[in-house]
Amino acid sequence: MPLISQSVPSFKGGVSQQPDIIRFPDQVTELINGFPNEVEGLQKRPPTIHVKRISDKVDTSKKKYHIINRDETEQYILQLGSGKFQVFDLKGNASSCSFETDEDRQYIIADNPKESLKAVTVADYTFVLNTEKVVDAVSGTSSEGASDTTLVYIKNAQYAKTYAIYIEGEYICGVITPDGGESKQAVQTTTAFIARALYSLMSTGKKPDGIVSTGKETVDDKSDVGETYDDLLNQVGGRSSMGYSRSTASVSNYKIGLVGDSTITIQANSGGTPPKVLIKDGFGNQNAIAYMGKVTAVNKLPPIAPED
Repeated sequence: MPLISQSVPSFKGGVSQQPDIIRFPDQVTELINGFPNEVEGLQKRPPTIHVKRISDKVDTSKKKYHIINRDETEQYILQLGSGKFQVFDLKGNASSCSFETDEDRQYIIADNPKESLKAVTVADYTFVLNTEKVVDAVSGTSSEGASDTTLVYIKNAQYAKTYAIYIEGEYICGVITPDGGESKQAVQTTTAFIARALYSLMSTGKKPDGIVSTGKETVDDKSDVGETYDDLLNQVGGRSSMGYSRSTASVSNYKIGLVGDSTITIQANSGGTPPKVLIKDGFGNQNAIAYMGKVTAVNKLPPIAPED
Protein backbone atom coordinates (compact mmCIF):
# COMPACT_ATOMS: atom_id res chain seq x y z
CA MET A 1 0.00 0.00 0.00
CA PRO A 2 1.60 3.34 -1.04
CA LEU A 3 2.21 6.00 1.60
CA ILE A 4 0.85 8.75 -0.65
CA SER A 5 -1.98 8.59 -3.14
CA GLN A 6 -3.29 11.34 -5.41
CA SER A 7 -5.26 11.84 -8.60
CA VAL A 8 -3.41 13.11 -11.68
CA PRO A 9 -5.90 14.04 -14.43
CA SER A 10 -3.31 14.16 -17.20
CA PHE A 11 0.44 14.10 -17.69
CA LYS A 12 0.49 17.32 -19.69
CA GLY A 13 3.57 18.84 -18.02
CA GLY A 14 6.09 17.02 -20.19
CA VAL A 15 9.44 15.56 -19.16
CA SER A 16 11.31 16.84 -16.10
CA GLN A 17 14.72 15.82 -14.78
CA GLN A 18 14.06 17.41 -11.40
CA PRO A 19 13.81 15.33 -8.22
CA ASP A 20 10.37 13.93 -7.45
CA ILE A 21 9.96 16.17 -4.40
CA ILE A 22 10.03 19.40 -6.45
CA ARG A 23 8.64 18.10 -9.74
CA PHE A 24 5.02 18.92 -10.62
CA PRO A 25 2.57 16.00 -10.39
CA ASP A 26 1.71 16.22 -14.12
CA GLN A 27 5.38 15.82 -15.20
CA VAL A 28 7.10 12.54 -16.01
CA THR A 29 10.66 11.21 -15.99
CA GLU A 30 10.47 9.77 -19.51
CA LEU A 31 7.96 10.14 -22.34
CA ILE A 32 8.03 7.81 -25.35
CA ASN A 33 5.83 8.47 -28.38
CA GLY A 34 3.76 10.92 -26.39
CA PHE A 35 2.78 14.52 -27.07
CA PRO A 36 1.66 16.62 -24.05
CA ASN A 37 -0.85 19.34 -24.83
CA GLU A 38 -2.25 21.92 -22.40
CA VAL A 39 -5.72 21.72 -23.99
CA GLU A 40 -6.05 18.09 -25.05
CA GLY A 41 -3.85 16.54 -22.37
CA LEU A 42 -1.38 13.72 -23.11
CA GLN A 43 -1.78 12.33 -26.63
CA LYS A 44 0.05 9.91 -28.85
CA ARG A 45 2.81 11.47 -30.91
CA PRO A 46 1.63 12.40 -34.41
CA PRO A 47 3.03 9.97 -37.00
CA THR A 48 5.67 10.77 -39.57
CA ILE A 49 4.12 10.66 -43.04
CA HIS A 50 6.17 9.99 -46.15
CA VAL A 51 5.06 12.60 -48.69
CA LYS A 52 7.52 12.43 -51.57
CA ARG A 53 11.09 11.50 -52.45
CA ILE A 54 12.93 14.74 -53.26
CA SER A 55 16.27 13.12 -54.09
CA ASP A 56 17.76 9.68 -54.61
CA LYS A 57 20.38 10.40 -51.96
CA VAL A 58 20.64 13.16 -49.39
CA ASP A 59 23.76 13.47 -47.27
CA THR A 60 22.28 15.01 -44.13
CA SER A 61 25.73 15.93 -42.82
CA LYS A 62 26.20 18.29 -45.80
CA LYS A 63 22.72 19.81 -45.95
CA LYS A 64 21.05 22.47 -43.89
CA TYR A 65 17.23 22.64 -43.76
CA HIS A 66 15.13 25.62 -42.79
CA ILE A 67 11.34 25.88 -42.56
CA ILE A 68 9.75 29.00 -44.07
CA ASN A 69 6.30 29.43 -42.53
CA ARG A 70 5.01 32.63 -44.10
CA ASP A 71 1.30 31.91 -43.59
CA GLU A 72 -1.21 29.05 -43.90
CA THR A 73 -0.93 28.90 -47.70
CA GLU A 74 2.77 29.65 -48.17
CA GLN A 75 5.01 27.17 -46.37
CA TYR A 76 8.33 25.99 -47.75
CA ILE A 77 11.43 23.96 -46.94
CA LEU A 78 14.76 25.57 -47.78
CA GLN A 79 17.59 23.14 -48.49
CA LEU A 80 21.06 24.68 -48.26
CA GLY A 81 24.27 23.04 -49.40
CA SER A 82 27.77 24.25 -50.14
CA GLY A 83 27.31 26.71 -53.01
CA LYS A 84 23.77 25.61 -53.82
CA PHE A 85 20.21 25.76 -52.55
CA GLN A 86 16.76 24.45 -53.35
CA VAL A 87 13.26 25.32 -52.18
CA PHE A 88 10.41 22.79 -51.85
CA ASP A 89 6.79 23.20 -50.90
CA LEU A 90 5.30 20.91 -48.24
CA LYS A 91 4.21 18.47 -50.97
CA GLY A 92 7.82 18.01 -52.06
CA ASN A 93 7.57 19.99 -55.28
CA ALA A 94 10.78 21.83 -56.14
CA SER A 95 10.79 25.48 -57.16
CA SER A 96 13.05 26.99 -59.80
CA CYS A 97 15.97 28.60 -57.94
CA SER A 98 19.10 30.43 -59.10
CA PHE A 99 21.74 32.92 -57.92
CA GLU A 100 21.71 36.43 -59.31
CA THR A 101 25.53 36.52 -59.43
CA ASP A 102 28.36 34.07 -58.91
CA GLU A 103 29.45 36.17 -55.94
CA ASP A 104 26.19 35.23 -54.23
CA ARG A 105 26.91 31.55 -54.83
CA GLN A 106 30.45 31.92 -53.51
CA TYR A 107 29.10 33.28 -50.25
CA ILE A 108 27.36 30.06 -49.20
CA ILE A 109 30.27 27.76 -50.08
CA ALA A 110 31.19 26.10 -46.79
CA ASP A 111 33.22 23.11 -45.60
CA ASN A 112 30.52 22.23 -43.09
CA PRO A 113 27.20 23.57 -44.45
CA LYS A 114 25.04 21.93 -41.80
CA GLU A 115 26.75 23.79 -38.96
CA SER A 116 28.09 26.88 -40.71
CA LEU A 117 25.04 28.02 -42.66
CA LYS A 118 22.40 29.78 -40.59
CA ALA A 119 18.98 30.93 -41.80
CA VAL A 120 16.27 33.12 -40.33
CA THR A 121 13.01 34.29 -41.89
CA VAL A 122 11.64 37.79 -41.21
CA ALA A 123 8.32 38.59 -42.91
CA ASP A 124 8.83 37.97 -46.66
CA TYR A 125 12.61 37.58 -46.53
CA THR A 126 14.92 34.75 -45.49
CA PHE A 127 18.46 35.72 -44.54
CA VAL A 128 21.33 33.24 -44.85
CA LEU A 129 24.56 33.64 -42.89
CA ASN A 130 27.80 31.74 -43.49
CA THR A 131 29.75 31.73 -40.24
CA GLU A 132 32.89 30.52 -42.04
CA LYS A 133 33.19 33.82 -43.89
CA VAL A 134 35.38 36.58 -42.48
CA VAL A 135 33.70 39.97 -42.65
CA ASP A 136 35.71 42.52 -44.64
CA ALA A 137 36.34 45.91 -43.09
CA VAL A 138 34.81 48.91 -44.79
CA SER A 139 37.43 51.22 -46.22
CA GLY A 140 37.82 54.60 -44.56
CA THR A 141 36.26 55.89 -41.36
CA SER A 142 33.24 57.99 -40.55
CA SER A 143 33.72 61.64 -39.69
CA GLU A 144 34.65 62.29 -36.09
CA GLY A 145 32.06 64.95 -35.58
CA ALA A 146 32.29 67.84 -33.13
CA SER A 147 34.86 66.75 -30.54
CA ASP A 148 34.48 70.03 -28.62
CA THR A 149 30.74 69.68 -27.95
CA THR A 150 28.85 68.14 -25.04
CA LEU A 151 25.28 66.92 -25.51
CA VAL A 152 22.61 67.04 -22.81
CA TYR A 153 19.70 64.73 -23.59
CA ILE A 154 16.43 64.99 -21.65
CA LYS A 155 15.36 61.36 -21.90
CA ASN A 156 12.31 61.20 -19.66
CA ALA A 157 9.94 63.70 -18.06
CA GLN A 158 8.33 63.10 -14.68
CA TYR A 159 6.28 65.11 -12.23
CA ALA A 160 7.97 66.75 -9.22
CA LYS A 161 11.51 66.10 -10.46
CA THR A 162 14.48 68.44 -10.73
CA TYR A 163 16.64 68.89 -13.84
CA ALA A 164 19.84 70.88 -13.31
CA ILE A 165 22.97 71.58 -15.38
CA TYR A 166 26.50 72.14 -14.10
CA ILE A 167 29.38 73.24 -16.36
CA GLU A 168 32.93 72.64 -15.15
CA GLY A 169 31.58 72.02 -11.65
CA GLU A 170 29.61 75.28 -11.47
CA TYR A 171 25.83 75.31 -11.15
CA ILE A 172 24.24 77.08 -14.13
CA CYS A 173 20.49 76.54 -14.07
CA GLY A 174 17.71 74.12 -13.31
CA VAL A 175 13.99 73.51 -13.28
CA ILE A 176 11.55 71.56 -11.14
CA THR A 177 8.45 70.08 -12.77
CA PRO A 178 4.94 70.54 -11.32
CA ASP A 179 3.56 67.91 -8.96
CA GLY A 180 0.88 66.59 -11.31
CA GLY A 181 -2.08 67.69 -9.23
CA GLU A 182 -3.90 69.09 -12.26
CA SER A 183 -4.25 67.78 -15.80
CA LYS A 184 -3.11 71.10 -17.31
CA GLN A 185 0.35 70.54 -15.76
CA ALA A 186 1.04 67.76 -18.26
CA VAL A 187 2.11 70.23 -20.96
CA GLN A 188 4.98 71.41 -18.71
CA THR A 189 6.07 67.85 -18.00
CA THR A 190 7.40 66.85 -21.39
CA THR A 191 11.00 66.38 -22.46
CA ALA A 192 10.60 69.12 -25.07
CA PHE A 193 9.36 71.69 -22.55
CA ILE A 194 12.10 70.84 -20.03
CA ALA A 195 14.85 71.00 -22.67
CA ARG A 196 13.56 74.31 -24.01
CA ALA A 197 13.39 75.77 -20.49
CA LEU A 198 16.98 74.75 -19.66
CA TYR A 199 18.22 76.02 -23.03
CA SER A 200 16.47 79.36 -22.54
CA LEU A 201 17.79 79.78 -18.98
CA MET A 202 21.34 78.98 -20.04
CA SER A 203 21.53 80.95 -23.26
CA THR A 204 19.48 84.06 -22.41
CA GLY A 205 18.79 83.91 -18.68
CA LYS A 206 15.10 84.01 -19.51
CA LYS A 207 12.29 81.57 -18.88
CA PRO A 208 10.37 80.10 -21.84
CA ASP A 209 7.81 82.90 -21.57
CA GLY A 210 10.57 85.47 -22.27
CA ILE A 211 10.72 86.88 -18.71
CA VAL A 212 14.17 87.22 -17.17
CA SER A 213 14.74 84.82 -14.29
CA THR A 214 15.68 86.88 -11.24
CA GLY A 215 16.10 83.88 -8.99
CA LYS A 216 13.66 85.37 -6.46
CA GLU A 217 9.99 84.62 -6.04
CA THR A 218 7.61 87.57 -6.08
CA VAL A 219 3.92 87.98 -5.42
CA ASP A 220 3.19 88.28 -9.14
CA ASP A 221 5.67 85.63 -10.28
CA LYS A 222 6.11 82.49 -8.20
CA SER A 223 8.01 80.56 -10.87
CA ASP A 224 11.47 81.72 -9.71
CA VAL A 225 12.76 79.47 -6.95
CA GLY A 226 16.31 80.71 -6.30
CA GLU A 227 19.81 80.65 -7.70
CA THR A 228 21.09 77.26 -6.44
CA TYR A 229 20.28 73.60 -6.86
CA ASP A 230 19.36 73.41 -3.17
CA ASP A 231 16.61 75.93 -3.84
CA LEU A 232 15.09 73.45 -6.29
CA LEU A 233 15.35 70.59 -3.81
CA ASN A 234 13.66 72.66 -1.12
CA GLN A 235 10.38 72.79 -3.06
CA VAL A 236 8.99 70.11 -0.74
CA GLY A 237 5.42 71.40 -0.76
CA GLY A 238 4.88 70.60 -4.43
CA ARG A 239 4.25 73.02 -7.26
CA SER A 240 1.28 73.87 -9.46
CA SER A 241 3.60 75.04 -12.26
CA MET A 242 7.21 74.62 -13.29
CA GLY A 243 9.84 76.35 -11.16
CA TYR A 244 12.96 77.95 -12.63
CA SER A 245 16.40 78.55 -11.16
CA ARG A 246 19.29 80.47 -12.75
CA SER A 247 22.59 81.25 -11.10
CA THR A 248 24.67 84.33 -11.82
CA ALA A 249 27.36 82.24 -13.52
CA SER A 250 28.30 83.35 -17.03
CA VAL A 251 28.24 81.01 -20.03
CA SER A 252 29.89 83.48 -22.40
CA ASN A 253 32.69 80.97 -23.05
CA TYR A 254 30.23 78.52 -24.58
CA LYS A 255 27.83 78.27 -27.49
CA ILE A 256 24.48 76.88 -26.37
CA GLY A 257 22.20 75.21 -28.91
CA LEU A 258 18.99 73.19 -29.08
CA VAL A 259 18.73 70.25 -31.49
CA GLY A 260 15.35 68.67 -32.07
CA ASP A 261 12.99 68.64 -29.10
CA SER A 262 15.12 67.25 -26.29
CA THR A 263 18.86 67.66 -26.97
CA ILE A 264 20.93 70.65 -25.83
CA THR A 265 24.44 71.29 -27.19
CA ILE A 266 27.17 73.03 -25.20
CA GLN A 267 30.25 73.91 -27.25
CA ALA A 268 33.41 75.61 -26.02
CA ASN A 269 34.30 78.78 -27.95
CA SER A 270 38.00 77.93 -27.74
CA GLY A 271 37.54 74.46 -29.25
CA GLY A 272 39.54 71.53 -27.93
CA THR A 273 37.95 69.09 -25.53
CA PRO A 274 34.22 69.14 -24.78
CA PRO A 275 33.24 71.00 -21.59
CA LYS A 276 32.65 68.87 -18.50
CA VAL A 277 28.91 68.90 -17.93
CA LEU A 278 26.99 67.29 -15.08
CA ILE A 279 23.24 66.84 -15.29
CA LYS A 280 21.17 66.12 -12.19
CA ASP A 281 17.60 64.95 -12.63
CA GLY A 282 16.29 63.98 -9.18
CA PHE A 283 15.77 60.39 -10.35
CA GLY A 284 19.18 58.76 -10.05
CA ASN A 285 20.31 60.42 -13.28
CA GLN A 286 18.00 58.19 -15.31
CA ASN A 287 15.88 60.98 -16.79
CA ALA A 288 18.70 63.05 -18.31
CA ILE A 289 22.14 62.18 -19.70
CA ALA A 290 25.24 64.22 -20.59
CA TYR A 291 27.47 62.98 -23.44
CA MET A 292 31.10 64.10 -23.56
CA GLY A 293 33.18 62.67 -26.40
CA LYS A 294 32.33 58.96 -26.19
CA VAL A 295 29.67 56.47 -25.15
CA THR A 296 30.05 52.85 -24.11
CA ALA A 297 27.31 51.59 -26.45
CA VAL A 298 25.54 52.88 -29.56
CA ASN A 299 22.09 52.39 -28.00
CA LYS A 300 22.95 55.00 -25.37
CA LEU A 301 23.16 57.78 -27.96
CA PRO A 302 20.29 60.27 -28.21
CA PRO A 303 17.93 59.82 -31.18
CA ILE A 304 18.81 63.30 -32.53
CA ALA A 305 22.19 65.04 -32.49
CA PRO A 306 23.95 67.76 -34.52
CA GLU A 307 25.32 66.60 -37.86
CA ASP A 308 28.70 68.29 -37.38
